[in-house]
Amino acid sequence: MQKTKTILIICNTYYKQVVFEWARRNPEYKVIIDVIEEYAKDGLQKRILDRVQRSKNGSETFDGVIGVNELCSLVASVIAGELQLRGSSLESIVRTQNKYLSRLSQRESVPESTPKFQPGSEIQRSEDLTISFPLFTKPIVSSVSRYSFQVENYASLQNILSNASSALNTQSALSCCSFDEIVRLWLVDTIEMPSATSMICEELLDGEHMSVDGWISDGKVGFFGMALAILLPNKISFDRFDFPFSCSTLLEDKIYQVCERVIKGAGLNNTLFCVEMKVREEDQNVSIIEINTRLTMQFVYLTEKVIGINPLTRFVQIALGEDFADTPQKGLVLQKCASSCVLRRTTDAIVKEIPTKSYIDELESRFPNIQITSLVKPGMKLSEYPQDAFTYRYGFIDIARNSLNEILSEFKEIEQLLNFRFEECEAISEGVTSNDQMQTQ
Repeated sequence: MQKTKTILIICNTYYKQVVFEWARRNPEYKVIIDVIEEYAKDGLQKRILDRVQRSKNGSETFDGVIGVNELCSLVASVIAGELQLRGSSLESIVRTQNKYLSRLSQRESVPESTPKFQPGSEIQRSEDLTISFPLFTKPIVSSVSRYSFQVENYASLQNILSNASSALNTQSALSCCSFDEIVRLWLVDTIEMPSATSMICEELLDGEHMSVDGWISDGKVGFFGMALAILLPNKISFDRFDFPFSCSTLLEDKIYQVCERVIKGAGLNNTLFCVEMKVREEDQNVSIIEINTRLTMQFVYLTEKVIGINPLTRFVQIALGEDFADTPQKGLVLQKCASSCVLRRTTDAIVKEIPTKSYIDELESRFPNIQITSLVKPGMKLSEYPQDAFTYRYGFIDIARNSLNEILSEFKEIEQLLNFRFEECEAISEGVTSNDQMQTQ
């Protein structure tokens, strides 16, 4: 009888239920779920070493480990390295998650798709700047578009760069400080890089904002497909993500070729990835925004409902070294398209009430092929969660249907039925003026 394989999945608190439901539907695996917020609360080093030691002494062993966001993937890589399990090397993930190091790698492997860039630390005077205005500036380490701005002039840029470190230390302590801690503790060969709380300045990109999700296993690259990002008028907040993104065969081939070259060039292996891009059909232009070294949890439901393959399942298969085929799961009735619609507010608020699990279950039963995810808990401010510079997200509604019109109509109906309740409160200042906060790439 074949041994049941055990997989350790490290995730955010708000995706724990999604992972639990996946485990329930896949009883062929034994699943251990760790929550990254607990690692951060107890101290990353302590929790990682404790997890490694428990596996080594046989008290709680597993055959593979994966992480479902940036910090989770870093922690998973450390654990996999300590236990000699499959996964991408820590160095390759660090060099990809650090946006400056990632740009250096992109410039080597896909120069034609890499915008001009410059670390903010190099810019002490206006004459130091090598990029023309308007430009785009963002944190070296990803933090849900927090503190990311289009900048029109040097005075605004100077204001943003001078406030960046303190603002990011306050608002993104989990991602930035944890990134620096992991690099300091687990990378034997020191890599020279800007701090996670510093900024990078880049050439402003133009085109449709889309992303490519895929995998690389033993050096072989494959793709789940492409999603189109729909932005709110502020051009930084994501309104929804539509899957699949359609374009000409010529542009599609170029997108996939660029992705394969840049993923291999980054040294990634045995992992899932997401490459965000700006693309233009009229001149076949493809420009990379950034590379994410993890599963895009927000797209898991969309992908499974449209192509019949669950990316979380694929990630587990890769981590465990299992064979897999790019064929739809049996028994699924596939839809033509799917969207992840984001629930947002434009002002900060205290969460007073959220839908109960039983009520969400009722709605999901009433409206087949939907998935509702709450990102918040009662009693907390929306600003206490990772947010962008303009809005406050508090949940997602994923809907799969045979047309986008059906999706948009149903989203409005479901949104009105959800009983989120908020109490207004004073917003936290970013330390920059609203004129600095124009748009995203």
